Amino acid sequence: MNILDRDNVPLARPVKISSHKLEEIESDELYFISIFEKAEGVDWDKKEHTSQNFFNAGKALGKIYRIYRYNQYLEIAESVIPDKIIINYMEEFKDELTS
Repeated sequence: MNILDRDNVPLARPVKISSHKLEEIESDELYFISIFEKAEGVDWDKKEHTSQNFFNAGKALGKIYRIYRYNQYLEIAESVIPDKIIINYMEEFKDELTS
């Protein structure tokens, strides 16, 4: 999210809880909790489906895709993620975004 925010992709930013943006809660299982600012706008299903709205949505998704596809963390993923199944899922997801 920090990468998207840095590149001016509109998003609801995480809010700091104590000194972090992510809290760990452990009971029988481990949970991670994050709180976000309220996002401005209208639910897509309630928005009028005009050519301009589709264009704006496509433009935002294209920007997210470019940032995601070519970020520094994904470039080194195979060298730091030992599980080939996870790498394969990641590659399939990137291919799906491309199509």
